[in-house]
Amino acid sequence: MAPSRRRDGEVLDEPRAQATTPEPDLRQAADALFASPTVVDLLGIFAREPTQRFFVNELIRRSGRFPRSVQLALAKLETAGLVRSERQANSRFYALDPHHPFYPDVLSLCAKIFDPRGVLRQALSRAGHVTVAFLRPDEPDAPDRELVVIAEASLRPVLDAELAAASARLTRPIRLQLVTTDEWRRQARRERSFVRWLLEEPRDYLIGGDPNLPAP
Repeated sequence: MAPSRRRDGEVLDEPRAQATTPEPDLRQAADALFASPTVVDLLGIFAREPTQRFFVNELIRRSGRFPRSVQLALAKLETAGLVRSERQANSRFYALDPHHPFYPDVLSLCAKIFDPRGVLRQALSRAGHVTVAFLRPDEPDAPDRELVVIAEASLRPVLDAELAAASARLTRPIRLQLVTTDEWRRQARRERSFVRWLLEEPRDYLIGGDPNLPAP
């Protein structure tokens, strides 16, 4: 029990430290809400390109789900009116219905579920002790996003595994640049180095910030 203090004859309890609440995994919450990970995957595909029509085989390929699961999920979404279908020649195309009352809410919800920053923070939190992590400036024409992580070299295997799983939920894969604390300090002291280059460009922090960077 925390020690007490006295003030004017009263006994006051010491303030308790606030427990930190872990950041919720929005994808897990959505899977539980919709009771179907395939439904969530399809909504994510539709929401990323809301004006695009998709045929079934393309949805199967993009989602990586079994054909039967995709067909059942599409039937559920169409019954709910969130998705509409249209037959053209020998193919049936599916798209979000922009006239559905939940249409803007679906777009907003999927933007949160599949937000790259949130997905990556969850992956990094599962990997172990990471001092600092940040995304380098985005180059839209590049095939991937580059993530710089300052951590011990021993974390490399688990980081690779977690980021590979996270990349499967994102529109673009993640390329990891792992730098140890000692290596960061050594490079920061050089006039020209990869770290000095990083320090001269904007950094989109996922963990930590400028004050947490190892001092040279």
